[in-house]
Amino acid sequence: MTKNDVCVRPVKANDSPALLELFEACFGTRLSTDYFAWKYYENPAGEVSGFVADAGDRLAAFYGVIPEPWTVGGTDTAIFQSMDTMTHPEFRRRGLFVRLAELTYDDVRHRTGRCDLVGIPGPASLFGFTGKLGWTKIHDFEVLTVPTLVARAWPKRGDRAVTVECVDRPDERIHRILNAASKPEGDAWPRLDGAFFDWRVFGRSPKQFRVALASSGGQPIALCVYTGNSPRATQISYVLGVESDKAREWFPPLLRFAAKHGVVLYTWRPQRQRLAALYRSMGFRANPLVRGSLPRRSPLIVRSDTGFVNGMAWADPQLFDLQPLMQD
Repeated sequence: MTKNDVCVRPVKANDSPALLELFEACFGTRLSTDYFAWKYYENPAGEVSGFVADAGDRLAAFYGVIPEPWTVGGTDTAIFQSMDTMTHPEFRRRGLFVRLAELTYDDVRHRTGRCDLVGIPGPASLFGFTGKLGWTKIHDFEVLTVPTLVARAWPKRGDRAVTVECVDRPDERIHRILNAASKPEGDAWPRLDGAFFDWRVFGRSPKQFRVALASSGGQPIALCVYTGNSPRATQISYVLGVESDKAREWFPPLLRFAAKHGVVLYTWRPQRQRLAALYRSMGFRANPLVRGSLPRRSPLIVRSDTGFVNGMAWADPQLFDLQPLMQD
C-alpha cells in the first residue's frame, strides 16, 4: 500500500490506539488511552457509527456519529451527534471527509431506518458539512462570561436554606433531580436519564466534569455541571432544578460554588429567556474580549433526510433547548 492508497472500512474497537495518534496529529492533543473505548463503545445509548480510511501503518481519516437519547415533539427518539472529524495533515484534500461521512449516514439509515443528525463543528469542518453534505447551520451559540470574583461576591439572598456539595461519581440524588426536574422549554432536547448522564459526566471526558449538587431541607433540588480541565476558565455546562419557578433560590449558590475554580466562568447564551435571565442576574455578559479561546461562537448544525423529526421541522432554531453539556 502506497502513501496515496487507503482502505475505507468501518471503525473497530481495536482502532483506539491509532485513533489516539490521529487525534494528536490533527489537534496536537494527546488523549487518555481509554478515551475512544469509553466514548465509542460504552455509551448506554449505543455504539458509534463511523468509518476510517486506513493507510496501513496509520489511519488517514475518521468520521463518525454517536447516538443520543432525545425528546423531539414530545416523543422519545434517537438523534446522532456528529463528532471527531479527523483527516491526517498528509491526507487532506482527497475527499476523505465527505466519503467517510456519506458511508456513515448510510450506516445510520441501515441501523435506524432514518438519518437525523445534530452537530457543533469546528471552524475547519463547518463548510464541508454545509457546502458538501447537506447540513444547515441554524444557530450560533454566543459565549457569556463573568469573572469568578464577581460571581463569588454576588449578594447572598436566601443561601442559608441551600447547601451545595461537589459530587464526583454517580449518585442516586442526581438521578432523582433528573427524573423530577421541570422539562426544558423547547420541543427538542437531549434526554438526560441517569445512565446517559453518568456516562457523559462521570466518564473519561477530557473536560473533567464536576457536579455541584444543591439541597434544601435534606432533599436534592438542583445541580450544576461544570468543567475542571482549565485552571483559568470554567464552563457552566448544564444547570437543572426540580422546580424552575424557584430557580432564584438555587441558581446563585450553585454558580458561586462553581466560581471557586478559575478566573472566569463562561457558558452559552441560553436560547430560552428564563435561563438567560438567571445568568444575567449573576453578572454574565457577552464576552468583550477580541482574542483568546472564549470569543468564538459555536455553530449549531442539523441534517435530516426528510427535514422533519417526529413531525417537527428539524431546521427550525426555535425547536431546540440546549446547553453546553450536549457538545461533544
